Amino acid sequence: MKKIVFILSIIVLAGGVFLAGIVAGAQYDFMKSMFRVSSLDQSLVEATKYFYAVSRLDNNDANGAKGWLNQELNSHIVTIDQFMMDCPNPETKKHARKLLTRIAKHRQAHPLQTDVSKDVPGYAAVEKHVQAVLDDALKPEEKQN
Repeated sequence: MKKIVFILSIIVLAGGVFLAGIVAGAQYDFMKSMFRVSSLDQSLVEATKYFYAVSRLDNNDANGAKGWLNQELNSHIVTIDQFMMDCPNPETKKHARKLLTRIAKHRQAHPLQTDVSKDVPGYAAVEKHVQAVLDDALKPEEKQN
C-alpha cells in the first residue's frame, strides 16, 4: 500500500511540474510577445529617419541633413561603445573596432560643421563622449582598454 501511495504521489508531482512548466512557458511567451517590436514598427522608424534626411536635402538644407545624420551616427557610436566590451563574439568586436576607426578617420578629414550642442541640452557631454570613443579607436590596439 505504501508503494502505491508513493508511486501515485510521484505521478501527481510530475504532473504538477509539467503543468507548472506549461503555465510558465505560456507566461514567458506572452511577455516575450508583449515587448516584441514588429517589423512594421522598425520600418516606420527607419522610413521616418530617411524621409527626414531626404526632405532636408530636397529643401536645400544640406547642413541640417548632415547635422541630423551625424547625430544619428553619434547615437550608434555610443551604442557600439557600450556593448562592444561585453560582446562575446571576437569577430563582431573586430568589425566594430574597424568601423569606429573608419568613422574617426573620416571625422578627422571632415570635421563636423554643425554645432548641435547649443540647441540640445546635455548634448555637449555626448559629443565629448563620442570624441573620446573615436580618439580611442585611433589608438593602436595594444594601448586600448
